[in-house]
Amino acid sequence: MNNGKNSLARNRWSLLQAAIIKKRIPEPKDNPASKRIFEKFSGIIDWTADRDTGKISVEVKVDKNDNNRIATYQASNKLSSSTTTTINNSNNINTNSSSKQTSLFLLTVFRNSQCSTLDIGDLRGYDKTGRICIWPAEQVLAYWCLKNSNRFEGKVVIEIGGGFHCLAGVAIAKYIQAKEVVLTDGDPSNVEQIWKGVRHNVFTTKLVSANLLNWDGYVPSNLDGRFDQVIAADVVYDSGIFDSLIKTVSKLLKVGGEFILFNPTRVEKLVDLIETARRSRLFQDIQVSEDFDNHLTSVVEVLKKSDSSFNRDWHYPYQVIFYK
Repeated sequence: MNNGKNSLARNRWSLLQAAIIKKRIPEPKDNPASKRIFEKFSGIIDWTADRDTGKISVEVKVDKNDNNRIATYQASNKLSSSTTTTINNSNNINTNSSSKQTSLFLLTVFRNSQCSTLDIGDLRGYDKTGRICIWPAEQVLAYWCLKNSNRFEGKVVIEIGGGFHCLAGVAIAKYIQAKEVVLTDGDPSNVEQIWKGVRHNVFTTKLVSANLLNWDGYVPSNLDGRFDQVIAADVVYDSGIFDSLIKTVSKLLKVGGEFILFNPTRVEKLVDLIETARRSRLFQDIQVSEDFDNHLTSVVEVLKKSDSSFNRDWHYPYQVIFYK
C-alpha cells in the first residue's frame, strides 16, 4: 500500500475514533476520508441547516423547459445511454417563483442534532448511513419527481430507504396531489426525524405517514400490494441484500406498478442489482437512463470542471424504472 492510501486509511480510522469518543465529526469538505466531500448538486438544490435544532430548509430549483430521456437496459449487462423515448414534461404546480422558466420548491426536513456522534451500538446491525446527509442521488430524485409531477398525481406512493429526510417523498406529498404518500426507512432514529418533517410541512397530499420498513422480504399486511409507485435513491451498495430488496419492492407494488430508482453505478453494483431483478422474473420490463434530464446534464458538466470533489461513479445517479 502506498503512502497516499496509508494516509487515507488513517484518516478514516480517526473519523471513526472521533465519533466513538463523542468528538464532533469534521464536516465533509474538511475530511478527505469521506465520500461525502461532494455535498450537493448546486444547480438544482440548496439548503441551510440549523445545527442546534437539526432543521434543514431545502430549496429545490426546477427548470421546466426541458425534455427527459429514457434509455433501455441492454442484455449485454451494460448500462446504455442511448435515447429510446422522449417525454414532454409539463406540469401545473403553482410556486412562489415569478420566473416562467424556473420554479422554486421549499421543503423542511430534520436531522438528529446529535448525529455527529455515535454510540458503539450504532456500529452494529443494519446500515446507519441514512443518518448522515442528503445523498446526491436523493437530491436528484426529489428534483425529478417535482419536474414530473403528473406521473404521481392520484397515485399511492412509498419511498423506501429515505434516510432521516425522505426528501423526494416529502416533495411529492407537499407539492403534488398524490392519493397517499408513505415515507419509510429501516432505522428507527430516522423514522423519528421523518415524522418531524411531516409535522413541519403543509402537504397537498392528504394522507402522509412515516413507517419503519426493513428490506427482509417481509412486508406488513397494511403495505402489501398497495402501491402504484415505489421510489428510492442510493440504496444499491450491498450486494448481499439485493435479493431481499427486489422481493420487498415487488411485494409493495400493485400489478402494473413501478419502482423508480435513482442510483450511482458504484463499480457495477447497479448492474448486479438489475441482473438480480431480471433473474427474479418479478418485473415485466426494466428501463435505464444515464442522461435523463437535459438541465441536470448541463449542471453535471459544470460540476466536472468546477468541483474536484465530484465523482461521477459515486455521485451521479442513473435512473432505473422497474415495471411490475
